[in-house]
Amino acid sequence: MNTRITPPSPRLRRPRAADRTVHDGGHPVVLAATMNRTIGTASNNARNNQYVAGLYAAEAATEKVFGMMKSDFLACNLTALPTT
Repeated sequence: MNTRITPPSPRLRRPRAADRTVHDGGHPVVLAATMNRTIGTASNNARNNQYVAGLYAAEAATEKVFGMMKSDFLACNLTALPTT
């Protein structure tokens, strides 16, 4: 079996300046995409924290109203409830 191995031409060994620019230009794009994703995650976390805080506030307000209704009922003081 006769196999010839020819070395690659010098033109194919090193990337040209245009190729290096394209490859080096890709790094800022990846960095920008990562930062954009991070900023999106931070805003999602802030939005979620606001939702949870609002949820807890609503739950506390509901518990307060139920507590007042229970104490009024046990004290037979039903005048605070609307009669309509």
